[in-house]
Amino acid sequence: MDPAVGGLLIRGPTGTGKSTIARTAAGLCPWLDPGSAVVTVPLGTTEDNILGSPDIAMLLGGEGFHAREGLLARADGRILLLDDIGLMPDTNLDLILEASADGGLDLERDGVSARIETRFTLLATWNPASGPLRPRVADRFGISVDTDPLSDLSARSSASVRALASSVRGPSAGAGDLREAIRLARRRLGEVRLPGWLVPSAALLSSRLKLDGQRAEISSVRTAIAIAALHGRRSVSGEDFERGAVLAVCHRTRMGGSASAPGRDEVIAAARECRRIFEQGLEESARSLEEFTDSLMHGIREAIGSALREQGSSAAERQADFEPVPYGRFSADLRKRSLRLLSKVISNPGARGRSCSGPASRMVTGKGLRGRRVRLVPALTAEECDVLPTVRAAILARGGLPVVPVSADFWRRWEVSVRPAVTSMLVVDASMSSQAYLQGLGDILTEVFAQFFDPLSKVGLIAITRGGAELVFTPTRNRRRVFGRVKDLVPGGNSPLADGLYLARRELSKSRRTEGARNCFVMLVSDCYPEPVPPGRSDIYESEPYTRVRLEARALGSARMPVAILDPMNVSSEIAESLPGRRLARFVARASSGVLIPVPSEKIRHSGFSVAQLLGVERERGRKLAQQIANQLEVYRKQQTQPGGPIG
Repeated sequence: MDPAVGGLLIRGPTGTGKSTIARTAAGLCPWLDPGSAVVTVPLGTTEDNILGSPDIAMLLGGEGFHAREGLLARADGRILLLDDIGLMPDTNLDLILEASADGGLDLERDGVSARIETRFTLLATWNPASGPLRPRVADRFGISVDTDPLSDLSARSSASVRALASSVRGPSAGAGDLREAIRLARRRLGEVRLPGWLVPSAALLSSRLKLDGQRAEISSVRTAIAIAALHGRRSVSGEDFERGAVLAVCHRTRMGGSASAPGRDEVIAAARECRRIFEQGLEESARSLEEFTDSLMHGIREAIGSALREQGSSAAERQADFEPVPYGRFSADLRKRSLRLLSKVISNPGARGRSCSGPASRMVTGKGLRGRRVRLVPALTAEECDVLPTVRAAILARGGLPVVPVSADFWRRWEVSVRPAVTSMLVVDASMSSQAYLQGLGDILTEVFAQFFDPLSKVGLIAITRGGAELVFTPTRNRRRVFGRVKDLVPGGNSPLADGLYLARRELSKSRRTEGARNCFVMLVSDCYPEPVPPGRSDIYESEPYTRVRLEARALGSARMPVAILDPMNVSSEIAESLPGRRLARFVARASSGVLIPVPSEKIRHSGFSVAQLLGVERERGRKLAQQIANQLEVYRKQQTQPGGPIG
């Protein structure tokens, strides 16, 4: 399933079907042709057959120098089978192992320099009776399996029947099913999630068993992932880890080759114990962090109460009306203000140089229009008439069935309130300053689209994260999927705002050309601090990243694509107005005929104290709590690592 695990070593005494298993396993690889999947290295082969040699016949015939392809070159992209590896000369094994590790081999021979590029999967059989393998040879194989002799009569008979049937009729139908299962598992490898305890447990297992080198833990993790993918699991389980450890560890050398390889039972017991240690450690760390957070928030609440009490009884009365706002969501006042400001852009996208204070919807008449029916008005032409209102008006006026054709005096039509169908690109700067409101952003955008937009409006998503701008969704009508993805963005990295705005302009322009989209605008969530800023600049507003954003804002304005900016402030509004980020945000909104909506990152209603000041009141208490937890963790670590402890 995963060739990156490394080669496979099949161990067992004589007559246990090692070679048969090896060739059958090679035929199960879905990326290889079963007929030519295996290149076998004979026991008596020479170095020239492995590396290749000059074609003497062509050289003597005057046709010049030509090289004959060796076994390594023929094995490129296939499986290289070493049957009875214990009987092979060390020089041949060293060449093959070197090529397997480096993906090729450099040759210097008789004045000729060449490189053999070859990448193959190593497959070998080994009879321990032929002698032990060198530590370097055994360590090159990612996993190993044992073929034990069968002692039960029915099992021996069943194995003989399957072997005879395979030699007569070829591979069974079950082999095709297994080949298909492996193909599907290869596609799921990238979807398997690694739990937090997996990698530390694999490293501790290798250390506890005193294995040589570090290939064992890497192969253990990769094998566990492959086993989980084969069984269709989304995450590696404890059983997957134990089975992967048995496959990847049982052939490894220990203590420089002075100790025998670990047995199956020993590996399973050690893997189970290592997993238990780290699972308990993660749970205790989570509990300690939760207790620390609860203590810190309790201190903040006490500081708020004391600050309000110091302001007097009126402030204490206002405290009773204090409604805590869930983390990551807008308060009711902030939601109303944001909706009001956004409606200015939404009501008339692209209206450059004009006021955008009109209603988001407009009153139109005509047949076949989507929207909310408002009132009946006289129709001027027969084509505009709505049948039912017209017939109803004639019946009420005449007191009976109308005469056909109906007189023009009774023609009626519906006046419909139509919400504009827009195409918008949501550009989210997923830095720490805006991460706190990503959930609230999805809520308010859902409300905006439900209140102001036609149901067929489209939204796309561009995420500025990990130092780059990434197009997550092109404009789509599946807005729930787009807004739901916002809260899953990973924060961190620089903020190349110009790249994000350029991608938004490119996608909106493409929608205009291909789909005829008319009302296009950009929704930018950012504190407008483009990065990276060159060091040593006294006025960063004139630096290259800021200049690129201003140029892109002018381009958006020329393209009639206004930008609505939601600025999650980390400081007070008075300080924010003097910062270059706020200055740039106002320029972008003005140049694109958009709007700027400042959003306080932490808004405590009816209190003049910011969270930073409240934390300052309790700074000493928080420092003591942190020191107590650090001391407890240090004691726990010493208990776990001392001789006789679980880790020691």
